[in-house]
Amino acid sequence: MSQPSAYTAGPSSLPPSSQPDLSYVADIFDPNLDPNIDPSLFNSQQTSISLIESEFTQPAILDYSVKRVGPDRRKQFILYDAMNNASKAKFIEWWRTTVRGSSTETQQRLRWDAKHISDVWENFNQVAHHITGEPLVMCRTCGVT
Repeated sequence: MSQPSAYTAGPSSLPPSSQPDLSYVADIFDPNLDPNIDPSLFNSQQTSISLIESEFTQPAILDYSVKRVGPDRRKQFILYDAMNNASKAKFIEWWRTTVRGSSTETQQRLRWDAKHISDVWENFNQVAHHITGEPLVMCRTCGVT
């Protein structure tokens, strides 16, 4: 039969000098710290900070017929494929549901179907961020935007 160990798990086995000071934790729950908190309310009924809604935007509903691309596994960008009319239409439809694409000013100013006359465009793709719709140019070789 084995002897119980002299060291047991848990904070009570530590000498008092090496136990962490957790007195600050009690301060978090002190209703006197914030004058806006009503101690008679439960925590779920209190709102101490009001956040701006636009900071937390929902991603646009992504149609699975559009192609996701990117330099890593996350594939954070949607490819604008000018050669395929069906894909192009789906992309524009999706992009207009994003934060950037829903702006009338941006829709009028940005032309996804612009003619790319320069040979430089052979090395780049037009893409948009999958959540915000931010229009970007991505290198076809390395995936950098």
